[in-house]
Amino acid sequence: PGLTAGYELASNSSGEAWAPNFGFTAPVGLAFSWGYKSQIDGLRYHSDPIYRKRVERANKFGDSQFLGGHSGSLFFPLIDLGAIVLFRLDNTDEALPQDVGFQQIFSPGVLYGHGFPNVPLTLMAGVQVSPKLRTINEEKANAIRFNVSLVVDLPMANFYTKTRKRR
Repeated sequence: PGLTAGYELASNSSGEAWAPNFGFTAPVGLAFSWGYKSQIDGLRYHSDPIYRKRVERANKFGDSQFLGGHSGSLFFPLIDLGAIVLFRLDNTDEALPQDVGFQQIFSPGVLYGHGFPNVPLTLMAGVQVSPKLRTINEEKANAIRFNVSLVVDLPMANFYTKTRKRR
């Protein structure tokens, strides 16, 4: 769950309209993640005992580099529970959808996520599609969203984790 903002294009047979949006997001999907490596900072190594311990642990694996705590993810959301309360900022009188079903929360897309060290926060950016979420000329419209989000990263399950053998 988190906050999101960006632009969306709503379109149907009557026409199309771009508008900024802001609101909540709660995407659920599959992510492929990796850790970023960083070079060892000699000054910090001598002054920060926590940093030194992390470097020494990485050296046990025979790396000249070590994981710095940042991570990247390629995220493929399938549903977004927050999509129904995402507001278009140019049309404040549009009511929330009354007939909410799977079609309104089904939001496939692709996003890049950057995870930060020691906090469960991820900054994500990408594109999602929300079918039949908006209305143009009193007709349901599909929306394509280009958003940036700050979310709390809550993995539900790991299908595969690569581990290294200790020497």
